[in-house]
Amino acid sequence: MEMISFFTICLLTLLLFCSYVAYAQWRNTRDDATPLYIGYLLAADLHYLRQFWIDLARDHGYPYPPDLPLRWDSPLSYLSLICYILFIAKILDFQQQAPRLNRLFKSFALGYLILLVTHIVMQLLWGYSAANGLYQGARILMFPVMVLAIVFLYRHAVQFYQKLILLGCLFLVGGMISAILTEFAPWQDPLLDIIRAFQTPWGTFYFYHMKVGIFLDVICFSWALTLLQKRKMMAGAKTDPMIIQPNVARFVAVEPLLQFKKKEQEIFMQQVDDFLSKNYADEAMGVQNLAKQIYLSPSQTTRRIKEITGLTTEQYIRHYRLTRAYTLLKDPNKSITDIALDVGFKDVSHFSTCFKRQFGKSPSEMRKNAGKVKEDAG
Repeated sequence: MEMISFFTICLLTLLLFCSYVAYAQWRNTRDDATPLYIGYLLAADLHYLRQFWIDLARDHGYPYPPDLPLRWDSPLSYLSLICYILFIAKILDFQQQAPRLNRLFKSFALGYLILLVTHIVMQLLWGYSAANGLYQGARILMFPVMVLAIVFLYRHAVQFYQKLILLGCLFLVGGMISAILTEFAPWQDPLLDIIRAFQTPWGTFYFYHMKVGIFLDVICFSWALTLLQKRKMMAGAKTDPMIIQPNVARFVAVEPLLQFKKKEQEIFMQQVDDFLSKNYADEAMGVQNLAKQIYLSPSQTTRRIKEITGLTTEQYIRHYRLTRAYTLLKDPNKSITDIALDVGFKDVSHFSTCFKRQFGKSPSEMRKNAGKVKEDAG
């Protein structure tokens, strides 16, 4: 078998294997980034599967892949680029770390979605050759996206998984430069010899369509995602019971287990309170935001908070906000309306109702009583 066919098989196998591993990890964490990564892997796998299928048909007489009414390799390439862009934005948390860059990446993804639809329409109306010109130009647009991601990572990559993503992006950019130069440069033949072809004992080794860049990129990204998933699972595992073998369970004292459970509950609630202390003023903050921060599902978060406090997550968040409001009422320079807004209530009447339900008095009554206490003390 030729070297290029062997490498294509390796790439297809790697993409499929990594998508399966990512799916298995996602079943435990349910994060937002992994489905995008799986979409990138599967779309790229199907894209190169068609090319491999054509190689088999041309060289060994197999039937050609069914393309009617359109070729599906380029639309899948668009889809993989969309998933890739959104995955980088998610896993690097651009929404919190770089909001402008997050909006830019979402704009690029939307642009590629529009190009995907346009490409399909052009194939249907004017054939593949017309749509292919659009596709070649769209691939070049991916280059500035990757450069922006690399610049951000170069400045902010601290953790090892971030450095792996930086390395993967560099590998992919190297493949993109090779593909762009050999596609559009007038001196293609020398470049093919220098950049894309290496003579080996097994034949000529080609860098067709960024295959090597994608191969190395996927290895780095999958490694980074595994490290990140492991960290999330460990964060969630802090609140899980000890795993005790059945044959030694009877020798474990009850009191140490109770102390352990109490300690891990304290750690869990400290994580919850730390997040609320930074975000309680945001009226849009809710169960989804809290669950994502502590790496649990919304249902798991509510179940644990209910077990510890007797309150649902929504009730506990409201309790936290109202307790903050109780403290702010001691400041005479703040109006009740301002206090309600400061703790995340946009409806003052609803704030007063909740406050009275929790403390037995309305905010104005609580403030008057506090004033009388000061006068008596004076």
